[in-house]
Amino acid sequence: MQKRWSYYIQGLLIVALAAAVVLGMSSFASATQSPAGTQPQASKKGQDKDKDKENEITDADLRKFDDFVDKHQDISRELRKNPELINDTGYVNNHPKLKDWLEDNPKIRDKFKANPKEFMRKEIEWDKREAKRHHPKKS
Repeated sequence: MQKRWSYYIQGLLIVALAAAVVLGMSSFASATQSPAGTQPQASKKGQDKDKDKENEITDADLRKFDDFVDKHQDISRELRKNPELINDTGYVNNHPKLKDWLEDNPKIRDKFKANPKEFMRKEIEWDKREAKRHHPKKS
């Protein structure tokens, strides 16, 4: 009787081990394969970093935009008050110089449109730094 019981337990252990192996393999396989039309997670993270870098607002972007708004104070005032206007086609169409500038600078336009408040916040900071650089306080 004890021998039968021993065989029974061994059989259960073998079945449990086999099930664990099968489940482990299927989990591993699903983790390493991506469904059609998707990319593995590591690749997506790399692309996100590339996208972040592509959308990063650089000093060169700010300098170029600052040069434009310094010459167009009305547009500067309005965009500082409401940066979302950059995504308003009616507003842009009513300001042909802004429209032309955006068409001539598509990468900066895309960064501005993607995050208008952040872009204008950085532009205002840039403007302040430039003012300090050109008009340092006398002690």
